[in-house]
Amino acid sequence: MSEQFATQRVAVHAPDARSALALERRLSHLEPTAVGRDERWVVKLDDDGDRLDEVLAAVRHWLREQGLESTSVNVDGGVQQIHALTGVF
Repeated sequence: MSEQFATQRVAVHAPDARSALALERRLSHLEPTAVGRDERWVVKLDDDGDRLDEVLAAVRHWLREQGLESTSVNVDGGVQQIHALTGVF
């Protein structure tokens, strides 16, 4: 019997198109979409497999790669501030 997980809508804020597209590539196995509007960029995806921890780990790695300290991540309407350094929330 397989487990079923509720789908979580995840949106990661990016400072620009270049970094948004880099995150979109990093998470490509989860079929994300980078969306830009009025110079604001966000990478959106639906997590339907209980992979939020994996997504947040990838976001931390992306932050370090991009030389960014933190970003905000919306998960089902709630906002979390994610930092490049692990253990800082």
